Amino acid sequence: MIFQQTPREHFSIIFFVISFIISIILLMLIIHFYRKKKSAIRMFLIVMFLANFLFTMIGIIGYYTPGYLVEFILSLIAIIAVFIVLITLNRKLSEEMEETAEELKVSEDKYRMIIDNIIDVIFEIDLNGAFSYFSPQIKELLNYDPEEILILEMSTFIHSEDLQLLENSVEKMKETGENLSIECRFIHKSGRYIPTSTRASLVKDKKGKLKKIVGIIRDITEQKKTEKIIQKQMDKLKEIDKIRTDLVRRTSHELKTPLLSIYSSSQYLLDSYKDSLNEDILKLIGTINRGGKRLKILTDNLIASYNIESRGIELKKEKVDIVKTIKQCVDDLILSIEERDLYLKFELDDSYFIEIDKMRIEQVILNILSNAIKNTPPKGFIYITLEENGEFIDIIVNDTGIGFNESEKEKIFKKFGKIERQGEYINTEGSGLGLYISKEIVELHGGRILVESEGRNQGAKFIIHLPIK
Repeated sequence: MIFQQTPREHFSIIFFVISFIISIILLMLIIHFYRKKKSAIRMFLIVMFLANFLFTMIGIIGYYTPGYLVEFILSLIAIIAVFIVLITLNRKLSEEMEETAEELKVSEDKYRMIIDNIIDVIFEIDLNGAFSYFSPQIKELLNYDPEEILILEMSTFIHSEDLQLLENSVEKMKETGENLSIECRFIHKSGRYIPTSTRASLVKDKKGKLKKIVGIIRDITEQKKTEKIIQKQMDKLKEIDKIRTDLVRRTSHELKTPLLSIYSSSQYLLDSYKDSLNEDILKLIGTINRGGKRLKILTDNLIASYNIESRGIELKKEKVDIVKTIKQCVDDLILSIEERDLYLKFELDDSYFIEIDKMRIEQVILNILSNAIKNTPPKGFIYITLEENGEFIDIIVNDTGIGFNESEKEKIFKKFGKIERQGEYINTEGSGLGLYISKEIVELHGGRILVESEGRNQGAKFIIHLPIK
């Protein structure tokens, strides 16, 4: 038996198939946009899917219903339902848009208030390297309105030399991604130059693609004025210091000759006429001799200090027997050791040769030994040892004297770093230059000088660390 379809039935089948295909497509689109929150497209697709599904169901029911009344009623209900959904959706979207607009307005007002109240000028540079935005503060800085300055050539409001610097810095930013920080001169509308500090950074989108450059311009006119004042004061201080140093140097040189005459003459009298002069005269000559010796040491130290500061010391190195040099220094100070009633002990080889400036290292050893003698009580001990330490040789002077605390150890090698101490056996004579000069001389040799002490009345240990070659 052959069934023939009427045109109505044929149209209904086509309608069902098309509706089914449309429903599948809408369902797939809904799934695709599902993760996008508050998506109007997703909501619209859901409504369309429901509407299409209802119309399909209505068509199926109408196809199997002999009358058209039910089909008409269901179609009417479906249309009303779709309109209700659309109206509800539209209302919800309108509310969300109003809330978003309100939030945007609040944010805009907040950021505008921040921009209007800051002192610095905010700017933007586009991908072509041209300024695309200036905040209102540009009016106060350069007397240009933001809209006015944007249409000008950059050479109009930036110094030509600094413009090249800015362009090069922007290109470097694009290549390296580093922030920009330069000083450049902007040109006021009146023609005067305004020094500024300009800082900027890159702004990129979510994909990491460069969108623009944003930064700030700060007027540093007052800072530059302050820097000039400070520089002038520094120049004056340097000039005063130079005058002071020259005065000390010249005075020391002028004093050196008469002091040497006084010291040498008094020493000659003590050595040659000791037996022929009475005790009172010998005491006076001895006083003159000791005073002349102290003044001679002081002037020598002042001259050496000046030469160190002016880099006027040139080392004359030669191969020297350091053991012989140490013993010679001890011989020079033997009278002081005996006067202080101290015991001296050596632990030295027969000889040991190193390359040094003999006169300068003698000065160092004498300063260290003198310091030990002055700060060690009667019946105390001073030990001198020599130890090889790889490519270095250590001259070690150990005493059983008053020692140093931590703050004193930091001070003693500084210029005029004299430490005031109280005690019957403590010799407070000295300018505070000896250890400073010793440290500088040893460092010029490529070595260093160290001090160790466990505290007050625990003795001290000085180590002169010198390279062998």
